[in-house]
Amino acid sequence: MPADAGIPGAGAWALIAGIVGIACFLAFLVTVDVPMYLSRWRAGHEEGNRLLGFLEGLHDVSTRWVVTHDIAHWKGELTWMFLYFTAAVWSSLALCALYAMEGYLTRYLA
Repeated sequence: MPADAGIPGAGAWALIAGIVGIACFLAFLVTVDVPMYLSRWRAGHEEGNRLLGFLEGLHDVSTRWVVTHDIAHWKGELTWMFLYFTAAVWSSLALCALYAMEGYLTRYLA
C-alpha cells in the first residue's frame, strides 16, 4: 500500500486480512456451497418436484416445522453455517468497532 493512502500499518493489515477472508469465503461459496444447492435442485427436478410459487412457498415455510438434532441432517450445511455464524459475524463486529474508533486509531497508531 502506498504510504500516502492514509491507512496506518495495523489498519492496512486488517484491510488486507478482510479482503483475503472475503476472497476465501467467496471461493468456498463458488466451489462448495453453490454446487451443493445446485445438485439438490437438479435431484429434485429429476424426481419431478415442482417449484413453489411465492405464496405457496410463503405458506410452506410458515407451516412446515421439523425439529431435528441429528447431525446427519445438517452435514452439508455445517461448514457454511460455522463460517457465517462465527467468522462473518465477528468480522462484521470488528468492522463496526474499527469504524467507531476511527478518530482514535490515528492518534494511537501513528
